[in-house]
This record gives sequence, structure tokens and C-alpha cells, in this order.
Amino acid sequence: MNNLSLAGLINGFSKWPEGSDFRQAAVAIAGEVIRRAGRPHQLSEFRQQGLVSLVNGFSKWPEEATLRQAAATLALEILRRPRRLADFAQQGLAILVNGFSKWPEELPCGQVTVAVATEVLGRAMRFHEFGEQDLANLVNGFSKWPGENASRQATVAIASELLRRAVQLPHFTQQGLANLVNGLCKWPEDGTCRKAAVAIAGEVFCRAAQLPDLTQQGLSNLVNGFSKWPEEVVSRRAAVALAREVLRRAAQLCEFSQQGLANLVSGFTNWPDELRVVK
Repeated sequence: MNNLSLAGLINGFSKWPEGSDFRQAAVAIAGEVIRRAGRPHQLSEFRQQGLVSLVNGFSKWPEEATLRQAAATLALEILRRPRRLADFAQQGLAILVNGFSKWPEELPCGQVTVAVATEVLGRAMRFHEFGEQDLANLVNGFSKWPGENASRQATVAIASELLRRAVQLPHFTQQGLANLVNGLCKWPEDGTCRKAAVAIAGEVFCRAAQLPDLTQQGLSNLVNGFSKWPEEVVSRRAAVALAREVLRRAAQLCEFSQQGLANLVSGFTNWPDELRVVK
């Protein structure tokens, strides 16, 4: 099969990540990508969109060792290319960051993400071309490498863009808002990140009736994120709304991950007086 076919297959299979057959097929494709990496110029035949599709597809099964290895191999290929990231579309950059962020322990994945952060900073005048989901994926992805200066600078730049788009926050998805807060809270001392998170808290509070649509992880990420700025009035109001949603799901708490439950408890303890009377 040619490279285009492989990219198309994984792009399709990734739509059903819960299926064991699709997972096995993805592992087989990842193995083929690794094998082709060992042959001269094999991966160089992949176009940018093909690389994006592969990384995005593999990221749906981050716990698979073969997929992690294939993703790291693709990261090395991106780093090897002369023009690297300049030829990637805005959405492609966001998808790469979102995908590689599933393996923060892989050095090549981190190197590509830092390179994307630098590229994003260079496109600051074109931020209006990034969609809401792109911005959320970038911020959430960069946050996996909070110690990198490029990640911080790019996130601060995106936070400024979010403030410019404040009136558009109602158009962001619930998960997108959760991803943004999850990323912004990695730099709680930055004033711009703080202002953007507070703006999102206001939007979450306004959507109190829609909180049942949030995933468990999205719910815990919002609580954990807002808890980094507990003195903000809007953060407190949003936390109270989220606490009511947690109470509504009391019978479903067993479905939350251990980390998710820990984030909820740790986050809510920042507002003991307000949450004591929540019913």
C-alpha cells in the first residue's frame, strides 16, 4: 500500500477507537510505518497531511507501545525536513500538537511541539485563521511541556487572542473550554493566562444548564484549572456551578478516573465556605 492509503486508513479507523479490530489494524499500520522508516527516503514520501493524519490517528490509542514508537518516528521525520513546519496549515499544527501531547515522555514528540510553539509565535499576526478547536488543542498540548519557554510564550500569545475573541467564547465547545483551562492553569502566575481563564469561568457559569454535557475529564479539568485562581469571584461562581453538577452525578462518581476524583477534591477545597452549602 502507498503512503496515502496508509494515512487514509488510520484516519478512518481512528473514528472508532473503542473497537478492538480497529485498534489491531492501527497497530499493524504503525508497525508498517516503523518498517518504512528504516528504508531510505520512505517516510519522506509522506506529505504534510499524511503525517498529520497518522499522528492524529495513532493518538487515539496512546497506551499502545507500537503506536507510541510510530509517533516518535514521525516526529523525527518532521524534525528532519528542511522547511519543517512552515508548510503545515494552521489546523495541521494544532492536530500535531494535540497528537504528540499524548506521549509527553517521548523526546522527539516534545521537540516537535516546542518547534510548533515557535512556529505559532511566528504566525501571531494570523491568529485569526486558527479556529476555536485549534486554539484549544494548542494550549492543551503546549501545557504538557510547561517548562519550555516557547510553550509558555505561545500559550500567553493565544491567551491574548482569546481575550480579543471574548465575545466569541459562547461558540467554543464545552470540551474546548475545558482544554483551554487545563492548559492555561499550567502558568497561573501569568496575568494574561489568568485573565483568559477568568473570562472562560464567566462563560462556564453562564452555561450552568449545559454542564451535563461535559465529560468526566472535562469537569475535573475545569475545577482543577479554576482552583489555580481561587480568589477570583468568577472562578468561585463557576466552581459552585460545577459542584452542583458533581452532586447531580453522585451515582456516577465510580466512572471518574482516580486522577479526576483527586482533581475534584483538591480543587473544591479552595472554596470551603461556598461549597459547604451547595445542594
